[in-house]
Amino acid sequence: MDVADDGALTPPLPLVAAIAGLKRRQWIRYGIAGGMSALVDVGLFYLLASWALPCLDSAMGDEVRAWRFVVDKTAAFLLANGFSYWLSARWVFTPGRHSRFTEVTLFFAISTMSYLISAQLGRWLISDFALATELAAVVCICVATVINFTMRKLIVFRN
Repeated sequence: MDVADDGALTPPLPLVAAIAGLKRRQWIRYGIAGGMSALVDVGLFYLLASWALPCLDSAMGDEVRAWRFVVDKTAAFLLANGFSYWLSARWVFTPGRHSRFTEVTLFFAISTMSYLISAQLGRWLISDFALATELAAVVCICVATVINFTMRKLIVFRN
């Protein structure tokens, strides 16, 4: 945060410029793409959490459930993130700021950073606050969405 002349905190200018410069169409596309990516993430997570490595039953204990949550979220994240890159590069943003390799690397690095933050947040919400697994997953998606959009807009893609 920046400090204004009157001592008030203001958002950093690049972030304000990035948000203000968005076209309405890009907002709509990002919302649709984000929704589709979230559905892939939640759908894969639910399948994994129900059958592959169950973690939806609160009777199994919060610590076991929390660690299984992280494993299931990791697998869902990797697949959903591949889908998200494909959709973002083709439909939401304009690729070409970097080489394709650098762009993909930055995309996955940023997504991984936001995933690690949100997965730890989810683990913390489950183990320390006994929050329902499904609600923790939704909170994680919301946090990761804000981080990902901002960083993709400012660092990865042209616009």
